[in-house]
Amino acid sequence: MTTQVEPELGQFELLDPKRIRLFKHRGMLCLETETAIHLKVLVARAFPLSRPKRYVGFLTRDNDDIGMVRDPSELDPKTQSLLEEALEKRYFAPKIRKIEAIFREHGNLRWIVDTDLGHRDFAVHDFRENLLNLSGQTMYVTDVDGNRYDIGKLKDLDPASRGILQRWI
Repeated sequence: MTTQVEPELGQFELLDPKRIRLFKHRGMLCLETETAIHLKVLVARAFPLSRPKRYVGFLTRDNDDIGMVRDPSELDPKTQSLLEEALEKRYFAPKIRKIEAIFREHGNLRWIVDTDLGHRDFAVHDFRENLLNLSGQTMYVTDVDGNRYDIGKLKDLDPASRGILQRWI
């Protein structure tokens, strides 16, 4: 059974968490609904920062909307586990603790940083397009391979890191 979601979410189809299930087939995440089985399903949070535990959407491999679940905690335990695993992969973002250098190289900006997961060296193309500044709350940068890094708040960086970053923003 499906209904329409609150107006703030637009016209997404709301899926009944009791009538859907996620499963893996040949390593692909799949979604079974009342009317179809979708292969290679993608998942996304509608409000990843303000409501990360609510409103999770399911998309086809072509990024077409399948539907949304209002409260993922209502899913069966196996589906919840698979959903959490997929969301962790999608929203994985190492936290940058220190910026050692940022410099231009072959048309990209090369970043050398220390993160909560160790030393990283990555390239960012079109820096203005790949820097997300969320109202001063936190900043994210996306590298050429699509990996996201959590910079945090500019004021929370050490003075040297803040100086390096401010040269580019």
